[in-house]
Amino acid sequence: MTLFDWVKKLADDRHMSIAELERQAKLSENYLYTWKRTEHPRSSSVEAVAKVLQCSVADILNRGKSGPVQDNDSLPNHIDIEDIVANAAILTSRNHALSDEDRSAITAMLTGYLNSKEGQRRLRKYGTKDNTGENGED
Repeated sequence: MTLFDWVKKLADDRHMSIAELERQAKLSENYLYTWKRTEHPRSSSVEAVAKVLQCSVADILNRGKSGPVQDNDSLPNHIDIEDIVANAAILTSRNHALSDEDRSAITAMLTGYLNSKEGQRRLRKYGTKDNTGENGED
């Protein structure tokens, strides 16, 4: 299911058209249709859509999945998204800490990616089961 399909389902569940969702979120006409071709929409757009749909950014990015796509037994267990986000300010060109809104958006994007099939594949390939630095693959 594409990101657009998921957002359309959420809008349909609320008896709202895509055009109405775009208007209320103050997005340009037909903008949400671009989400059929991308997995990385602008965070400000996702936040605006989440606000209108009265759900979290993570709900949108995770497409309603409460957990990882794959079985947790095959995944590294040391990934700490909060730790990643806490250190994310050094990755920006800013001279100040990230705002709570920035942290929330980054957390949602990381969670969405790590729960995606590609994220799960990369975690299995490059992740570790423990903090010893040993690769998670045999």
